[in-house]
Amino acid sequence: MDWRFDEFVHGSQDRPRGIVSGDLEAAPRAELDVILSEHLGIKPYHEWTLPHYQRIGDGLGEIRFKVNNIQYRVYGSCGGEKVFRMWLVATKSRIRKGKQKTDPPNAIDKARTRKRAYELHKIGGLKEYV
Repeated sequence: MDWRFDEFVHGSQDRPRGIVSGDLEAAPRAELDVILSEHLGIKPYHEWTLPHYQRIGDGLGEIRFKVNNIQYRVYGSCGGEKVFRMWLVATKSRIRKGKQKTDPPNAIDKARTRKRAYELHKIGGLKEYV
């Protein structure tokens, strides 16, 4: 892989947990690993496009995939040359025709807040996603 992927770390200082490695279940994590290694991780950023990636503004984008009829979004941003920082993982599930539920609600705003807090004040932490 040409890229390094970092993940936001949360929890207590004695028990930090990565948003992907600590919170995501095995099946969606395996699917994310395939997308990172076989699609995004081998291309220049300007070639990251749908169906695996979509830019959403303010320097944020979303890695997109689906497992067991649940849509996953990993919100992140470039953090330097060939470094992508993952700020938040969200799910979207259909609750009825034409309606979706996002968990957590306001996921994009939460990801944007984490990104800003880290960049401005180094609040929170990052670690390499392996």
